[in-house]
Amino acid sequence: MYRRQVILPFLLCIVVLLVYPIHVLADDDDHEEEEYGEMEEEESELLEESGEVIGWSIVALAGFAAAIYPGRKIAPHVLKKPEIRKNPHIRKPIQSVIKLTGKWHVSAGILALLAAISHGFLMLIYEKELGPREMIGIGSIGFLIFALFQGLFLTTNKTNKPLRKFHIVTVTIFIVLSAAHIVLS
Repeated sequence: MYRRQVILPFLLCIVVLLVYPIHVLADDDDHEEEEYGEMEEEESELLEESGEVIGWSIVALAGFAAAIYPGRKIAPHVLKKPEIRKNPHIRKPIQSVIKLTGKWHVSAGILALLAAISHGFLMLIYEKELGPREMIGIGSIGFLIFALFQGLFLTTNKTNKPLRKFHIVTVTIFIVLSAAHIVLS
């Protein structure tokens, strides 16, 4: 299971790098400056759009990874209700969603980190400056990295409650900083 959680994000990154269109601009005497300017605008637009798509994919991946917390807190109370406990058509999908979020929690977190790093690089190339919004984004990536290392320790010691709470607090700070970054965009 651990191999799949490490290899899947790695393969996804390789596929993205191979599929992502990389344009190389060469100084050709045949091109007029007007055409060169149009190509720069198209590349700039491509960078901006790619950065935005990757940014929203981070939100989706982080949301999926974070869904494990309310799922595990709320689901036991919901599953205890007699009308749900007796009805397998309602109970089984709830249980399968909880299992799915637990199974892919680490992979979604790793993919969110890789997407956040690539988003940061793309937007830095596009913006060409580091302002307050970018610094908040870098800070949120730092907290995500910190949360991932805590999560890796939690995979070996699942009963460590203080570390689990610290992991949740770190993820919460990541979410708050990410929300501030999005609001400032």
